[in-house]
Amino acid sequence: MANPEMNASMRTTTALTIIQGGVEDNTIPSEAKAIVNFRLLPGDTIADVLWHAKKVFKDERVRITPVEGKFNEALPISPTKCPAYVGLKTVVRQVFDNPPVAPFVMLGGTDCQHFVPVCDHIYRFTSVVMDESFRGLEHGIDERIPIAGMAKMVKFYAQLMQVWGTREMMIG
Repeated sequence: MANPEMNASMRTTTALTIIQGGVEDNTIPSEAKAIVNFRLLPGDTIADVLWHAKKVFKDERVRITPVEGKFNEALPISPTKCPAYVGLKTVVRQVFDNPPVAPFVMLGGTDCQHFVPVCDHIYRFTSVVMDESFRGLEHGIDERIPIAGMAKMVKFYAQLMQVWGTREMMIG
């Protein structure tokens, strides 16, 4: 794929994040453990991923179990024909000089799964323009948001709260 970062917008991704094994350089470990992070594409399920992983490994010695408290099903897809989405789209256009706005799979993990039981719709949005200069700033040693992007973030969320806080949004 020409742009590997687009993988997660088209398929469930797999990232080997933690590996534990031996402690001696001349001894084969009796046990090894790995933590794998799967980011589910909407429509895929944890059961689908576990089935696929077991099929790939084909080894009864390999145990595959979700890490307690760390697994989430993919979020339901929220509609684009409702007042909340229209309000979000309007504010994006106002703050970011009228770009085209379209739904997309947010590639980062967020805490929004905690809101599924109490929210009809969930729209994950990053109000920072993430160009090449942003690469590597997230989840790194020096994780940060460029100062230039902070002012627009504040403006975006202030405007969004005003729009979503209107009577039309509450009734809609």
